[in-house]
Amino acid sequence: MNAELTRLYWNVGQRLRTEVLGGADRAKYGDQLIKRVGEQLAQEFGLGFEAKNLRRMLQFAVAFPDTEKVASLMRHLSWTHFLQLLPVKTDVARWFYEQ
Repeated sequence: MNAELTRLYWNVGQRLRTEVLGGADRAKYGDQLIKRVGEQLAQEFGLGFEAKNLRRMLQFAVAFPDTEKVASLMRHLSWTHFLQLLPVKTDVARWFYEQ
């Protein structure tokens, strides 16, 4: 169950990054766009999809862009573990903590 939830959150973050925000770093309107999308998704799917959580999903997809690596790590790490890795600034440091 947790692996599927993690996969869902990564997919949502990836789609936000590539389709909603156009693959570029957040534009000026990015925060407002995420807020609006969050309001719509929260109405339809519940509070787990409000803007605050969408931002985390987006951070997750940016920090872990490789789908194969995420799939491999999901076998050992929960969504909570991934959330703890998001603030780690460098890929090398993140790799260390993944291990």
